[in-house]
Amino acid sequence: MKIAYILHSIYGNLGTIRSWATQNSHELIKIRLFDSDKLPDIDNIDMLISMGGPQRIYHIEKYDHLLTEVELIKHYIAQGKKVLGICLGAQLISKALGTEPELNPEPEMGYFTLQFTPAGKNHHLLPQASHPITPLSWHQDMPGLPKNATVLACTERCPRQIIEFNKHTYGIQCHMEATPKTAKMIASNYPPHTEIARLTARMLLEVKAVHFNSKNPFVFASGLPSPTYIDCRKLISFPRVRSTLTDFLTLTVLRNVGFEAFDNIAGGETAGIPFAALVAERMGLPMSYIRKKPKGYGRNARIEGVITENQNVLLVEDLTTDGGSKLSFVEAIRETGANCSHTAVIFYYGIFTGTEETLSKKDITLHSLCTWWDVFEEAKKNEDFDAQTLSEVKRFLEEPRKWQEKRSQ
Repeated sequence: MKIAYILHSIYGNLGTIRSWATQNSHELIKIRLFDSDKLPDIDNIDMLISMGGPQRIYHIEKYDHLLTEVELIKHYIAQGKKVLGICLGAQLISKALGTEPELNPEPEMGYFTLQFTPAGKNHHLLPQASHPITPLSWHQDMPGLPKNATVLACTERCPRQIIEFNKHTYGIQCHMEATPKTAKMIASNYPPHTEIARLTARMLLEVKAVHFNSKNPFVFASGLPSPTYIDCRKLISFPRVRSTLTDFLTLTVLRNVGFEAFDNIAGGETAGIPFAALVAERMGLPMSYIRKKPKGYGRNARIEGVITENQNVLLVEDLTTDGGSKLSFVEAIRETGANCSHTAVIFYYGIFTGTEETLSKKDITLHSLCTWWDVFEEAKKNEDFDAQTLSEVKRFLEEPRKWQEKRSQ
């Protein structure tokens, strides 16, 4: 059997489907429509597989190749060919059949046990339905349900995990094809953001990366005083803390943006470099870093490593105060022809107004693990500092500019 499979990113892969195809002597033909691959001759193809990807179906008008794929799927279904869609692919099938995909009732990021419907338990293609199956899920959306389609399996959070659209066309929203190597990247127990923020604050306090001093304030590079100071560079010297925070940052980005949303991880000089390397390792992606300014000799480059045109790049830093330095790094990335719309940090001050709005105007979304308020609440709960210091810090966090102006006079 000749099987054509469509990938939606440069790092997409078939996972266990490749092993099944090889064992059964099926011929595999890779298609990357986003990379201008030619469409296969339908007469020579027995089965079409549409894989997952970082794109969201609601933005389909932005991607000509997805519009082309929907038409291709329609044609294959009309010809009675076998068609299988996984994750994004399943959603594209429902759209090809005239039913719009929908927002999942609740995002799924992690491992969720399939619950087979009566139709699924008795289906000839699902002999394993009598046994517990807990595949990887990583999605915010799910396929629409055409009139004659049948749901074969669901999970507690997703009512449409496996769908029989017709006797030759199936959609699987979860990632049953994920290999152990892929699955290792995702922690099985994914804590909510509030718990991540609390634990991150606890770790920052534990390694003494947080400093409060109300009597002798610290002085920022701008010359303004502050009763707070944080040194995220210390984190790389604590392996267990470093590893946990890397997991948290990776999972937060994947939850918020998508499982296969990025092609490259870039760090900002200098504190962002080690964190970018750690996140790139977790995601299994290339890593690069951005200089604050050209080095002034040799190639006079700002970017070290390789960033190519049309790649989706995640900028990783240790922290951000008001987002200013991120704009310069993102601009350098975009000058290569790559896309950069997301930046991730361990720590975000979260006390200066307008930061996220400023970034948003430049089409940049900020992702962070915790803020000064998370650290303050954790420090207060555990009595890490005396009451007078905490009281002064609170006044600063509530009105930072007013506090600074008063003590700069």
